[in-house]
Amino acid sequence: MRSRAVSLAAQLTALTGHEVRFEEACGRIRLTCALSPQLEERGRRLLLIALADADRYGHDVTAEGAQIWAVIAAEDEWPEPDATPSRGS
Repeated sequence: MRSRAVSLAAQLTALTGHEVRFEEACGRIRLTCALSPQLEERGRRLLLIALADADRYGHDVTAEGAQIWAVIAAEDEWPEPDATPSRGS
């Protein structure tokens, strides 16, 4: 989990030029990073490719500006979307 978060943080920093903040709680790591309005289309595409490595991601817009966020969960935290839950006998 932590190595995925560090790898993603490095990619986000390289793409945005901003520092990534980490918050760890309940078996999850949440990364947040400021998003520059000057980011070009190619940069936006590369950013989406990088964010696809996260378990969840999105963006928020506030009075202070836009930021992106990504969540990396422990391996057993969220099942794959196509996983079928097992049923008890």
